[in-house]
Amino acid sequence: MELLSDVLRQATNTEPSRSEGQEEQVYTWRSLGNKIHEILYNYLMERGEQMVMDDYTRRLMEYLARWYCGDTEGVTDKIRIHKGWLIRGSVGVGKSKLLTSFCRAVNADFYDEIKRRQAPAIRLVHSFDVQTAYIEQNTSTIEALKSVDILVIDDVGVENSEVLYYGNRLCPFVDLYDKRYRSDLRTVLITNLLPKSDDDKEVTLKSKYGDRIYDRIRECCNDFVFEGESKRK
Repeated sequence: MELLSDVLRQATNTEPSRSEGQEEQVYTWRSLGNKIHEILYNYLMERGEQMVMDDYTRRLMEYLARWYCGDTEGVTDKIRIHKGWLIRGSVGVGKSKLLTSFCRAVNADFYDEIKRRQAPAIRLVHSFDVQTAYIEQNTSTIEALKSVDILVIDDVGVENSEVLYYGNRLCPFVDLYDKRYRSDLRTVLITNLLPKSDDDKEVTLKSKYGDRIYDRIRECCNDFVFEGESKRK
């Protein structure tokens, strides 16, 4: 199997390459990165979409693989292993599909190795699902989200800031993120919102969740801006 570093140099060839009879057995950031690439490619093919391997996709794919495996040797950009991620950008650039492929690569293809090494478990959830769990007071789901080693929350900001449960006002994202912060657990946030803005009318992470949570997001997240035009046709 070709190394991720080699794959990423092939700007015009997005199809994963393989060598017959060869399969990498060592669990490294390269093997994980190759698996993310393969899963993302197949995921898009099944949906009838073409894979566009732009610079942002390449870099984030490598950063996530390195971050999960704890190997940042030779990386010029600062990646803090103990922090989560704030992955932000406009709609349609490929944030959610890439993170979905990342989670699938970790949980499905490397599950036995993760159990053997006692590597951190990872879970992907949509912000609406977080909201629903609080509305229904699904305590088992809420506790699982609060305690999983790495939690990826997609579309942060589209859910309601507050929900009602028998007249009580609950703030799902604030409650969940605050508990994970206090437990020193890593959280990955995918959002279309800007962190903050001088325009008081624009909804931002700061205006939606308040100064305290916004400050904790800044403290606990590697920041990655996924730029580019929408890949949706």
